[in-house]
Amino acid sequence: MSFGAVIRRFSSLTSTNDSARALARAGAGHGTVVVADEQTRGRGTKGRAWHSPAGLGLYASFVLRPGPGPEVRAALGLLPLAAGLAAVEAVRSSSGAELSLRWPNDLVRGKLKAGGILTEAVFEGSVPDFAVVGVGINVNQALDDFQEEIRACVDALAQGGFEVYSLDVARQMLAIDRADQVPAVAGL
Repeated sequence: MSFGAVIRRFSSLTSTNDSARALARAGAGHGTVVVADEQTRGRGTKGRAWHSPAGLGLYASFVLRPGPGPEVRAALGLLPLAAGLAAVEAVRSSSGAELSLRWPNDLVRGKLKAGGILTEAVFEGSVPDFAVVGVGINVNQALDDFQEEIRACVDALAQGGFEVYSLDVARQMLAIDRADQVPAVAGL
């Protein structure tokens, strides 16, 4: 199945990663994409909440099915980097906005966090069955759209004066030259 051949779009989900994981467990193929206009319980690393208000950001998850071989398990550690680089390039291509990747999974503009990557792998014994890569990007939020306690450390692309459409970023991430980079770099 080609990357992005199946795209499931929802107005609201608790979490695109949770939905993509459920679809993968039910047999969804490599490259299946889940996109939501809103996440009611989005999350980042270490269980941190990811504020995902309706219509203001990009909230998407991608199902990756690993290929055979012992190098795949080790390569899963590169998945956040590969997905982050694909997201940075997709944002640049669709809007001109310059983001950087701050190890291990933050998308930043200057020193402010504008997005993040959450990767989760599921194993059958010691063999990877699938991985889910979640991408959250703050696109059109105003500063007041964020919780007060995080306003000093977050950013949204629109705050930099960029005209950005979250679906354009998603389309760029699915462009064949970028979509193939993620599995190739990660050995999947």
